[in-house]
Amino acid sequence: MGEEHIARRCGSDAVQYLQFQQYIIAYMALITLLSLVVILPVNISGNEDDTVTDYGFTTISNVDVNSPKLWVHTLMSLAFLIIAIAFMRRFSAKLDVENEDDACRTLMLSYIPKDKCFKNTILQHFKEAYPGVVVDDVQFSFNIKTLANLDDHRRRAHEGKTTSVDLKDKTGNRPTMVPYYFGRLCCCCHNCGCKQVDAIDYYTGEEDRLEQAMEKEKVNAFQECTGIAFVIFNTEQMAHKLYYDYNSAICSKTKPQKSSISKEVDSANWDVEFAPDPNDIYWQNLSVTPFKWWLRAIFINMVVLLILFFLTTPSAILTDKGRDPNNSNLRVSFYLHGL
Repeated sequence: MGEEHIARRCGSDAVQYLQFQQYIIAYMALITLLSLVVILPVNISGNEDDTVTDYGFTTISNVDVNSPKLWVHTLMSLAFLIIAIAFMRRFSAKLDVENEDDACRTLMLSYIPKDKCFKNTILQHFKEAYPGVVVDDVQFSFNIKTLANLDDHRRRAHEGKTTSVDLKDKTGNRPTMVPYYFGRLCCCCHNCGCKQVDAIDYYTGEEDRLEQAMEKEKVNAFQECTGIAFVIFNTEQMAHKLYYDYNSAICSKTKPQKSSISKEVDSANWDVEFAPDPNDIYWQNLSVTPFKWWLRAIFINMVVLLILFFLTTPSAILTDKGRDPNNSNLRVSFYLHGL
């Protein structure tokens, strides 16, 4: 899975996080190598710990406190710090600093009635309810889940066609394939009647078919609004005014300012938040209903809780038993009571 695919599915922040983890792995590998090559021989050369099999034989405790060899630890600590700074400077140099001006001026409105998702309607509401607020633009989100799935399959078909063309250029032969899942791994495809087809022709046909399906789906997708709008205000102060007005209304159980169409657009029940960066939004999930979202969240958290419970509880009980055999039953009962 490449960085482009990760950025497309999870956003640029996920790519930066994985890049940071790569730098951490490289840094720790270098630190481990230097510790084994430089520090470990210095520790072993000491004579404070007579038992070679003890762990202390490999640590700084094996070096005499008056030995000049301790300067090796001091110098290596400074070297580790310099290396860490160099790694972080190199990582930060690759960070893309985005313009957050639009993000600070954009609010995401949720729970708008789907039959009232019109730009002129939202503009009219803000113009009447907040006369001093200027709205630059209003954009709605649509149910593009099916469209995104088609685009994902089209992209895979395009990648398959590109790979097949490259293979043909290298070998001079047109590659063939079995157009089924695990077709390459199946050893009885010929006996089952599964015929091999030309890979370039197959992926070209699939790409054309999916492009046509996408054009048809666009008509349906952009007719089904999710009830979420992104409103860009003229200034950051205006966006903050609307944000605090709606969120303070929730805390104080009051209602935000009204317009002549407040009941139609159900503005009192809007959920107003600052919009995240467009690259950080998984647009397919905007069409998921709150009930399905909470159901999925509860299920995932319950699975994680069960896994952690069964993986950690037995080891904790066994560890507790090993510490005090005489009172193991009492300790286990206290542990289970605490759960």
